[in-house]
Amino acid sequence: MRIEATMTDVRVGEDESHRALYDAVLSGDPARAWVAMRKHLEVAQDLEERVSCITRLGRREATHSCY
Repeated sequence: MRIEATMTDVRVGEDESHRALYDAVLSGDPARAWVAMRKHLEVAQDLEERVSCITRLGRREATHSCY
């Protein structure tokens, strides 16, 4: 079973984060791109922490503890 099966919001969060970052860079506005990158990294860090928790506790137990 893939992590995405346990964390159903992963794909949506990744897609939204990447789209916002892409749009910000495309806008040519450095400040907007900086903010978008910062938010993207925060999303990535949160997902990494949740994956680590799920891996450590196991999927069934982590369902309530890692969110």
